[in-house]
Amino acid sequence: VGGSTTWTDVAMSVKVRLADDSSGANIAMRFKDPKTYLVVEMAVGKYKLRGRADGSTTDLISPSPKPVIVPGTWYTVGVVAKGTTVTLTLDGMPIGSPVMCNALISNGGIALGVAEGSVSFDDVKVDVAP
Repeated sequence: VGGSTTWTDVAMSVKVRLADDSSGANIAMRFKDPKTYLVVEMAVGKYKLRGRADGSTTDLISPSPKPVIVPGTWYTVGVVAKGTTVTLTLDGMPIGSPVMCNALISNGGIALGVAEGSVSFDDVKVDVAP
Protein backbone atom coordinates (compact mmCIF):
# COMPACT_ATOMS: atom_id res chain seq x y z
CA VAL A 1 0.00 0.00 0.00
CA GLY A 2 1.33 3.43 -0.88
CA GLY A 3 0.51 6.92 -2.02
CA SER A 4 -1.98 9.24 -0.41
CA THR A 5 -5.67 9.06 0.40
CA THR A 6 -5.91 12.57 -1.08
CA TRP A 7 -5.09 11.38 -4.63
CA THR A 8 -8.11 11.75 -6.92
CA ASP A 9 -7.56 11.83 -10.72
CA VAL A 10 -4.69 9.42 -11.38
CA ALA A 11 -3.16 7.24 -14.09
CA MET A 12 -1.41 4.12 -12.80
CA SER A 13 0.68 1.58 -14.66
CA VAL A 14 2.58 -1.43 -13.36
CA LYS A 15 4.36 -4.38 -14.94
CA VAL A 16 3.03 -7.72 -13.72
CA ARG A 17 4.24 -11.30 -14.24
CA LEU A 18 2.42 -14.39 -12.98
CA ALA A 19 4.70 -17.27 -11.99
CA ASP A 20 2.37 -20.11 -13.05
CA ASP A 21 -1.21 -21.11 -13.91
CA SER A 22 -2.33 -20.88 -10.28
CA SER A 23 -1.01 -17.36 -9.62
CA GLY A 24 -3.21 -14.27 -9.34
CA ALA A 25 -2.52 -10.57 -8.87
CA ASN A 26 -4.57 -7.66 -7.51
CA ILE A 27 -3.69 -4.11 -8.54
CA ALA A 28 -5.66 -1.50 -6.58
CA MET A 29 -5.99 2.26 -6.87
CA ARG A 30 -8.07 4.86 -5.05
CA PHE A 31 -7.50 2.61 -2.05
CA LYS A 32 -9.01 4.41 0.96
CA ASP A 33 -9.59 1.39 3.18
CA PRO A 34 -10.36 -2.35 2.80
CA LYS A 35 -13.98 -1.48 1.88
CA THR A 36 -13.44 1.22 -0.79
CA TYR A 37 -11.18 0.94 -3.87
CA LEU A 38 -10.83 -0.01 -7.56
CA VAL A 39 -9.03 -3.29 -8.29
CA VAL A 40 -7.77 -5.11 -11.37
CA GLU A 41 -7.92 -8.86 -10.85
CA MET A 42 -5.44 -10.68 -13.08
CA ALA A 43 -4.88 -14.43 -13.48
CA VAL A 44 -4.84 -17.03 -16.25
CA GLY A 45 -8.36 -16.77 -17.69
CA LYS A 46 -9.17 -13.60 -15.70
CA TYR A 47 -8.60 -9.91 -16.35
CA LYS A 48 -11.21 -7.53 -15.01
CA LEU A 49 -11.76 -4.28 -13.17
CA ARG A 50 -13.93 -4.25 -10.06
CA GLY A 51 -15.12 -1.48 -7.80
CA ARG A 52 -15.61 -1.93 -4.08
CA ALA A 53 -17.67 0.73 -2.28
CA ASP A 54 -18.85 0.44 1.30
CA GLY A 55 -17.92 -3.26 1.27
CA SER A 56 -20.00 -4.15 -1.82
CA THR A 57 -18.10 -5.29 -4.94
CA THR A 58 -19.24 -4.76 -8.55
CA ASP A 59 -17.65 -5.84 -11.85
CA LEU A 60 -16.97 -2.69 -13.88
CA ILE A 61 -15.06 -4.15 -16.84
CA SER A 62 -15.18 -7.90 -17.43
CA PRO A 63 -14.28 -8.33 -21.11
CA SER A 64 -15.40 -11.16 -23.31
CA PRO A 65 -13.37 -12.70 -24.71
CA LYS A 66 -10.85 -12.27 -21.93
CA PRO A 67 -7.27 -11.29 -22.81
CA VAL A 68 -4.89 -14.27 -22.91
CA ILE A 69 -2.59 -14.13 -19.88
CA VAL A 70 0.47 -16.41 -20.16
CA PRO A 71 2.49 -17.22 -17.01
CA GLY A 72 6.09 -16.02 -17.12
CA THR A 73 5.24 -13.11 -19.46
CA TRP A 74 5.47 -9.48 -18.36
CA TYR A 75 2.33 -7.40 -18.95
CA THR A 76 1.76 -3.69 -18.38
CA VAL A 77 -1.51 -3.09 -16.54
CA GLY A 78 -2.92 0.43 -16.85
CA VAL A 79 -5.81 2.11 -15.05
CA VAL A 80 -6.88 5.74 -15.42
CA ALA A 81 -9.45 7.20 -13.03
CA LYS A 82 -10.68 10.72 -13.65
CA GLY A 83 -13.77 11.83 -11.77
CA THR A 84 -16.07 8.81 -11.86
CA THR A 85 -14.78 7.60 -15.27
CA VAL A 86 -12.33 4.69 -15.30
CA THR A 87 -10.44 3.07 -18.19
CA LEU A 88 -8.45 -0.18 -18.25
CA THR A 89 -5.60 -1.20 -20.56
CA LEU A 90 -3.31 -4.18 -21.04
CA ASP A 91 0.02 -3.50 -22.78
CA GLY A 92 -1.35 -0.14 -23.88
CA MET A 93 -4.47 -1.60 -25.55
CA PRO A 94 -7.92 -0.59 -24.24
CA ILE A 95 -9.85 -3.35 -22.48
CA GLY A 96 -13.58 -2.77 -22.67
CA SER A 97 -14.98 0.75 -22.78
CA PRO A 98 -14.57 3.55 -20.23
CA VAL A 99 -16.97 2.98 -17.33
CA MET A 100 -18.43 4.92 -14.43
CA CYS A 101 -17.51 3.92 -10.90
CA ASN A 102 -19.35 4.56 -7.66
CA ALA A 103 -18.84 8.17 -6.51
CA LEU A 104 -17.63 6.83 -3.13
CA ILE A 105 -14.50 5.55 -4.92
CA SER A 106 -13.24 9.08 -5.46
CA ASN A 107 -9.79 9.15 -3.89
CA GLY A 108 -7.05 7.03 -2.34
CA GLY A 109 -3.62 5.50 -2.74
CA ILE A 110 -2.47 2.33 -4.48
CA ALA A 111 -1.92 -1.27 -3.40
CA LEU A 112 -0.38 -4.35 -5.00
CA GLY A 113 -1.27 -7.81 -3.82
CA VAL A 114 -0.93 -11.51 -4.54
CA ALA A 115 -4.31 -13.27 -4.60
CA GLU A 116 -2.61 -16.67 -4.80
CA GLY A 117 0.63 -18.27 -5.95
CA SER A 118 3.58 -16.08 -6.86
CA VAL A 119 3.53 -12.75 -8.72
CA SER A 120 6.24 -10.23 -9.66
CA PHE A 121 5.65 -6.48 -9.93
CA ASP A 122 7.95 -3.84 -11.46
CA ASP A 123 7.96 -0.24 -12.74
CA VAL A 124 5.03 1.09 -10.70
CA LYS A 125 4.07 4.55 -11.97
CA VAL A 126 1.38 6.92 -10.76
CA ASP A 127 0.75 10.27 -12.48
CA VAL A 128 -1.97 12.87 -12.64
CA ALA A 129 -4.67 11.63 -15.04
CA PRO A 130 -4.54 13.37 -18.43
